[in-house]
Amino acid sequence: MGQVWRAVDERLGRQVAVKVLARPEDKDLVLRLDSEARAAAALSDPHVVAVHDIGEAPVDGSRVVYLVMELVEGRPLGQSSWTATRCATNTTSTSPLVTP
Repeated sequence: MGQVWRAVDERLGRQVAVKVLARPEDKDLVLRLDSEARAAAALSDPHVVAVHDIGEAPVDGSRVVYLVMELVEGRPLGQSSWTATRCATNTTSTSPLVTP
């Protein structure tokens, strides 16, 4: 979908995460990001990052579509030893991923 960058919200003086779409010309991808932002913004839960802004801006003559979110410290999920794939296939787990 894109890349997530650590950035500084200079206006409010806070660290944020900025997701930048890899293909801003892809209308389906832009709609997906918009949907992701609306879904996250509708929730208030400590396990869901806060959404601060969504938009687009010209950067060096190119269109950049972005989502600004609360920055969560820690390792990227891709570097975690407990990825979704591993959790879903872990046969030694004593608790289900989804409880009925």
